[in-house]
Amino acid sequence: GAFARACEDAIAAEIRQGETLAACGDPQSEVFDRLAFRNYLIGKLGEDPAVEIANVTLASRGFSKRTVLVDLRNSGVLPAEIALRIDRTFNFLGTTVSDEFAPLVALHDAGIRLPKPYALEPTGKVLDGPFIVFEKKTGGLVGNNFQAPSRNPALAADVARCLAQVHRTPIAV
Repeated sequence: GAFARACEDAIAAEIRQGETLAACGDPQSEVFDRLAFRNYLIGKLGEDPAVEIANVTLASRGFSKRTVLVDLRNSGVLPAEIALRIDRTFNFLGTTVSDEFAPLVALHDAGIRLPKPYALEPTGKVLDGPFIVFEKKTGGLVGNNFQAPSRNPALAADVARCLAQVHRTPIAV
């Protein structure tokens, strides 16, 4: 009835304001406002005004964070390929990127193998939630929350080395 029409109208209005990330499923559930993000890059990060957002792809909806991949052209500050980790409105874990940013910067600066975190947008006013801007790294999944990976001694040794390095990293108290 009227409630369903009101919801459809609200979704349609939201879609008109941004680019729908339809590549990964429901086209009405994910919106990316290119203009707002470009203005953020220029205004907050000092990016070149000639920067263009060439492509936007939803990589993962996640349980508490979305991952969006963005390809840039004419970037003077950021790499041509970046990834955004965006807080979801409903968050299974109760965590926020605002809590994650400083430890991630410290770990990256200590030489831990993780994508470089460039910036934190904590207000949620640019996109539909607070987010971190990272360099994009390529890779693949070897398991997930529902299926363990196949036995792989080399992978297990690499994970152990990485975790040991994380645990050796001093923390500020």
